[in-house]
Amino acid sequence: MHRELSAPNDGSRHSGSHARALTSSPSVEAALYPLIRRDIIICAVLAIASAIYAVILQQMIAYTNTNLDIWFDSDSLFIVGQETDRFSRHNDTNSRHPIFALLTFPIGFTLNKLGLSPEMAVLPILVITSTLFVVTSYLILRLMDKPVAVALVFTGILAVSTPGMFFLGLHERLVPAGLSVLLLIATFLAYQRRLLPVGWLFAAAALTLGLTITNFTYALVALPLLLGFWRGLQGLTYAFASIAFLSIFVPVLFPGSTAFLDVRTFPYETTSFSGDERRLAKAGSTTDKISTIFLHSVAMPKPDIEIKPTSAIRYLTVQKVGVSSNQFTWYICAVLWLGLLGAGFYAAFIRMKNSRLLTPNMLAQAWRTGAEDPFPWMIVITAVGQMVLFMLFGAEIILFSLYFVPALIFIAAMAWKPGRYGNIILGAAAALLVVLAWNNGSVFIDAAETGRSLILPPDAV
Repeated sequence: MHRELSAPNDGSRHSGSHARALTSSPSVEAALYPLIRRDIIICAVLAIASAIYAVILQQMIAYTNTNLDIWFDSDSLFIVGQETDRFSRHNDTNSRHPIFALLTFPIGFTLNKLGLSPEMAVLPILVITSTLFVVTSYLILRLMDKPVAVALVFTGILAVSTPGMFFLGLHERLVPAGLSVLLLIATFLAYQRRLLPVGWLFAAAALTLGLTITNFTYALVALPLLLGFWRGLQGLTYAFASIAFLSIFVPVLFPGSTAFLDVRTFPYETTSFSGDERRLAKAGSTTDKISTIFLHSVAMPKPDIEIKPTSAIRYLTVQKVGVSSNQFTWYICAVLWLGLLGAGFYAAFIRMKNSRLLTPNMLAQAWRTGAEDPFPWMIVITAVGQMVLFMLFGAEIILFSLYFVPALIFIAAMAWKPGRYGNIILGAAAALLVVLAWNNGSVFIDAAETGRSLILPPDAV
């Protein structure tokens, strides 16, 4: 049964439409694979641990809820207001993120009316999204046919990476928006195994659009690759139409909201195309951006302190830290990470080559019914696309690492395969997990204290 249901990750031509044919008669066993009892128990333990982890992280940077920008130019103060007050002056961006507003506001508003402070009222939202972020990552790795040990190690790497440690405990749209990407990837893999109907795939695509429009790029690539061009286009149309319909309710619920499904998004607004040259200058040189995307987004160096050009607020940033004069553990993490990532990209490219997608016959078949082995194509194209997007449009790129670092970690995990080589990969990943936890943990503790010292008195804001 395992051989029949498992979509191979070695580049063989049994995923895509062939894998769907093999599983055309779903059984009870098929519906439970690979969510076997052991995985259910592991997911429960991960959920509890992740919830505790998120609360601890949030308590250490709780001052971000009442002080703007200090923590890597984040907007937790605005987000707390959006999630609890329908008349907040910051609700003008809700039409860009309609699903975020419609899902989170009822929870925060209700708990606030029941007597909790705004900061405590939104804490369950943070805990739920952070927990789902970690658990979904584990499930994706299992759906990629990775053994439990491999899945746990790479999930651990994500949890202690820069986005995991520095932003899972932060009240921001970034966490649910990043979660929407993970849910789409998980649904993509589950649909390949006939574990979910196609409607779930359409819903996951809509979720990416409704939370942050730039993450809809994952759906734009995933659906045509998996379903074929016309059916994929149909799914994308359904996703857009559903979000457009739901966005009608945003101005009704939030009087301060503007526009109908406002397709502008933050990265666009930080570019020279929008006339905000001064803000774009925060991103630094091309070398600074590359360092942030490939290195700091996983292993955090000691942050710098900068002053916002439009106010007296000082904030933490790593955008221009570079690769020199960092702590010793950072360099160990960088070497291990780049080695794993390089091995993962090599494994992905081998699968892409073996799929022969770019040959005329396979391309014609992919156009009609979907690619034979779509996952490596989807994960590589979207990860690279996101990185290029933030190279061109990002100002404080580290904030958006939640959007592309999980995909990079899944690519790195593709390097694992049974045998001696796989043991080397697992050993390197385990070493990275240990050193990364030490490096990022120590930097986080120092950064939390430094951030607290940057709080301005009320009369200075």
